[in-house]
Amino acid sequence: MSVKKGCFSTIKVVGISGVGKTTVINGVIKQLPEIRHICFSEYLKKYGHLAETHMMAFLRKCDGLVLMDEHMEIGEDDLSGTYKEENTIGIFVIEATSQDILKRRKSDQTRVRCDDIEKIVIEQNNARKRAVTLSVSNVIPILFTKSGSVDENIELLNLFINLLRQK
Repeated sequence: MSVKKGCFSTIKVVGISGVGKTTVINGVIKQLPEIRHICFSEYLKKYGHLAETHMMAFLRKCDGLVLMDEHMEIGEDDLSGTYKEENTIGIFVIEATSQDILKRRKSDQTRVRCDDIEKIVIEQNNARKRAVTLSVSNVIPILFTKSGSVDENIELLNLFINLLRQK
C-alpha cells in the first residue's frame, strides 16, 4: 500500500494511555487549525483488522501535516515500514510520572485502564525504547517531554512542529 509522497507528512505523538496525548494534540490544533489529527486506536475500535487500510485512505486525502496519536506500548510489530509509508517526519514522546498517569487514568471514567503503578512504569519504559528504536532505524527526529504540564507540552509540540517545518 503506497502513498504518494509530498501530499502529507505525519508527526507521531506517542506515550502510554493516560499521559495526555489527545489533550496536547487538541491544544495544538486550536492554535494551528490547518493541522489534522488521527488516532489509530479509534480506527482500530471502529474497523478492527481493517484499521490500517481505512487510516491510509484518510491520509491519502490529507494535504499538509497530520498529528498521529499512537500507543507505543501496544504490540511488538516493527513499524519502520509503516512510518516510512506514513511519511513520518518526527516523533514527539510525552511522558509523565507514574503517579500523574495513575491520577489521570482514575479521573477518566470513560475508559477502564490499568491502575498498577509497576505496570505503568513498565509500559512507559517499553514505549520509550520502542520510540527510540523507530527514531534511530528510520532517522526520524525525536523529542521527549516529561513536564506533565499540558500547556508546556502544547508549547513544546508547537516548537517541534515549527522546527520540522523548517527542514
